[in-house]
Amino acid sequence: MSISNKIVDLFKDNYDALCMFSMHYVGDIYTAEDVVMDSFLKLSEKIKDGEEIIAKKHYLYQIVRNESKRLQVCVSIQKNKPHDIFCHGVITI
Repeated sequence: MSISNKIVDLFKDNYDALCMFSMHYVGDIYTAEDVVMDSFLKLSEKIKDGEEIIAKKHYLYQIVRNESKRLQVCVSIQKNKPHDIFCHGVITI
C-alpha cells in the first residue's frame, strides 16, 4: 500500500473523530474542519519531505490539539487586542 493510500485511509478512519476533538477547543465545526484539513496537509508534507512518522494517528492528534489550542488562545486575545501579532491571520467572527 502506498503512502498516499495510507493517508487516505487514515483520513477516512479519523476525520470525524479529529473534528470533534478540535471542536472541543475551538467551539465550532467549521473551524474544527479547517484545523483537521490543515493537519492532514502538514502530515502529508512532512512525509513527502522524507520525515519518517511512525505513529501517524498520534501525530495527527498532536497537530490538531496544538493548532486548536493556538486558535483558542488567539480568539481570546483578539477579543481584547484585535491587532495582536501573535494571532496574525486568525479570523474571528
